[in-house]
Amino acid sequence: MLALLLLLLPLARPARADADADLAAKLGFKLLRLTQRGETTSFLVAGTPAQLCQRKPVVVLCQGSEVRPLFAVDDKGPFFIGWPQDLKPYQDRYHFVIINKPGLPLVAPVAALTASMDYMDPVTGHVPLILREHDTPQQYAATAEAVLRYLRRQPWVDPQNTAVVGVSQGYHTAVWLAKIDRHITHAALLSSNPYSRLHQYVSDARAEQYRGTLAPARAQSQIDSLYLEYHALMLGTETAAQPWVGEHWRNWISVTKYAAIDNMLQLRIPLFVGYGTADVGSALNDMLPFEFDRRGKTNLTLHAYPGLDHHFAIPTPDKNGKPSEPEWHDDDVFKDVMAWMEAPVRSAR
Repeated sequence: MLALLLLLLPLARPARADADADLAAKLGFKLLRLTQRGETTSFLVAGTPAQLCQRKPVVVLCQGSEVRPLFAVDDKGPFFIGWPQDLKPYQDRYHFVIINKPGLPLVAPVAALTASMDYMDPVTGHVPLILREHDTPQQYAATAEAVLRYLRRQPWVDPQNTAVVGVSQGYHTAVWLAKIDRHITHAALLSSNPYSRLHQYVSDARAEQYRGTLAPARAQSQIDSLYLEYHALMLGTETAAQPWVGEHWRNWISVTKYAAIDNMLQLRIPLFVGYGTADVGSALNDMLPFEFDRRGKTNLTLHAYPGLDHHFAIPTPDKNGKPSEPEWHDDDVFKDVMAWMEAPVRSAR
């Protein structure tokens, strides 16, 4: 019986001496693989060998909706594309964990990626089927929770302090992870909104009407159509949702039917919400102080970054008026997140 129980326990091990592990180590990460129920999850822990031996809290980084491997390789060599902000200034104090998405290679040549660095199935030309089947915040959170159960048994991890940071779609994953993992102490939610994409689209249509760029009747027609789409997504079936959103129907149902706001208002841990005011898809975060104050909750820290877009950047046109390299502020935002994480926790409700 004992032998059977041992077989059923999740297993994690340092990656065998293979090319992926060597590449990860070269770029400052340790590659681990967790096997449970016949499925293997690859994840990275950032740090030098000396940093990886230090007992520290874990910060789980929840990615957005990009379909990206964690590493890419071009003619200049391999480079990391799994997270936008610089982690190195904080690696002496935290173990940063990034989980590879299911169905994606850990490493891919740039030639095999799209212009936005996404990976498509080389046979079908679409997002890999395995990823589409798992592409919900709830499933990403469940995977992250399993990874955390393993990590908290390691001598180099402080099991009492765990934080999560989510960007874009990862905002929703981070909320779910904080809900299901009682050991999460902080959650930072960036560049999305606590409701659904459709809520924002309704606001967009009405704003266009107010600006005079959309006729009132046309705006109302679009909004009525969005109500119908929302109703279809609430049914939670492929038949109802696929005509609206195609192969991403699982993702859209999960984010729309199970709005992050419901779980956010139940959490008692400190929450940091950050968004750029030029990011229309994040504008509904403006409502959060009303939602929290109305319930007497004190655990929200809201940071609106004037003029920044979805990626915390300011587009900068060149002298010909064409877009050029933007002015990036994502590391500034991450600095705010890390400073908030280290501040004393006040009594929260």
